[in-house]
Amino acid sequence: MTGQRLDKWLVVARFAKTREKAAALIESGQAKANGKRVEKPSHLVRPGDVLILPRGRDLALIKVVALAPRRGSAVQARLLYDDLEQAP
Repeated sequence: MTGQRLDKWLVVARFAKTREKAAALIESGQAKANGKRVEKPSHLVRPGDVLILPRGRDLALIKVVALAPRRGSAVQARLLYDDLEQAP
């Protein structure tokens, strides 16, 4: 898999509960990929992409590490990205 739709990746990585909610988040202009605002849920993300996403009242700065075909456990979802704001 070379790329995955952003709306699907957000669901698989547990940043959104449904594709509809992920699409709404993206279409509202709240998501950025590699420093550019993403306005289409069909935007392809690849390992190495840096995303800025809303997380509660804050913003999450994350790096896509892997793609997955379907939603799994929270532990599996956490392996799909690196949180760039956490101290090493």
